[in-house]
Amino acid sequence: MRIRKNKVLSLVNILVFGLLLLAFLVRVYRIDSLLGFYFDQGRDAKVVWDLWHQGKFFLIGPTTGIEGVFRGPWYYWLIAPFYLLGKGDPVWPSVFLSATTVAAIFLSYKIAEKVAGKWAGILAVVVGGFSLNLVFASRWLSNPTPMFLISMIFVYSLFKVLDGKRLAWVLAVFMAGLAMQFGSAAEIFYFLGLGVFVLYLFWVDKKKLPDLKTILLSAVVLGITFAPQVLFDLRHQGILRGTVSKFLFQEGSFKLSFWEMVKIRFPFYYDVFFSKLFQSLVKARGIFALAFAGLGLYNYKKILKDKRLVLLLILLLSPILGMLFFQGNYGNVYDYYFTGYYLIFVVFFSSVLGLSSKSLWG
Repeated sequence: MRIRKNKVLSLVNILVFGLLLLAFLVRVYRIDSLLGFYFDQGRDAKVVWDLWHQGKFFLIGPTTGIEGVFRGPWYYWLIAPFYLLGKGDPVWPSVFLSATTVAAIFLSYKIAEKVAGKWAGILAVVVGGFSLNLVFASRWLSNPTPMFLISMIFVYSLFKVLDGKRLAWVLAVFMAGLAMQFGSAAEIFYFLGLGVFVLYLFWVDKKKLPDLKTILLSAVVLGITFAPQVLFDLRHQGILRGTVSKFLFQEGSFKLSFWEMVKIRFPFYYDVFFSKLFQSLVKARGIFALAFAGLGLYNYKKILKDKRLVLLLILLLSPILGMLFFQGNYGNVYDYYFTGYYLIFVVFFSSVLGLSSKSLWG
């Protein structure tokens, strides 16, 4: 009992707990005065208010930014209890969403620790907890914010798959389905990442692939995530199907002007991810990016031998490559479209640095 107590109260655990507590305090500091409450937040609050006070149930959630395409109601269902507890005060759901991002940071610690040790995990906590842009994103009362936690549960479940827990596939697919309900655009590439990961396992470790029972259970939980929208669509003569079909096939939302998009998107990707390390220090950002790339190349053999690092790389490359072909929404792609990849990048960054420190200093 004493040995277990000493492990729980170790210096590293106390440090991690302190960092997580501080990260939470940073996220809720003066939130009552500084909370951004605009049209989207007012719309969401009105929907939840009508649910509790007028019994108006709903099967769709916030708009996706694409005309006529709606997410499912999961975000509204998630924040509804906190609007009720706060008697309509938006601070309550905002604090709750901030707390979910801290839970995500804790998972990022566990994931990075599993890949490259405790100091890689601590680096993930420091970057995820105190990056200015990540703090701002964590204080946003909006549907992409839960993507911090969804993304980390998604990765953690796939790590469990690599540990031989076959049923973890079900949780991973459920998280991918939920990502489609909370995310903004790039989360659709969770499914591309899953597909590539399956092919990778087929090549290197077939025993980790899902069996028939797991596939059926995964199909069921995926169906659950889309069930409200399907019911809404059936009740309204296929309005969602028509809009999605128009977006995908008639408006040419995915095109093959590959090299044009490379010129535009790769500088954007660089800014999206490395701005999470340095918000305004452009030179420092560039130096760190070059150093990170150099360390990655130096350790590429170790990276490619580690299934967990390969998984993280697959998940990061899926939206980077997939969004090269996306030209919908009038060609607009915004930083927050990648909310579900912020912490995946932080974990990969921390793991590569942790791995490199072991290579250089032992």
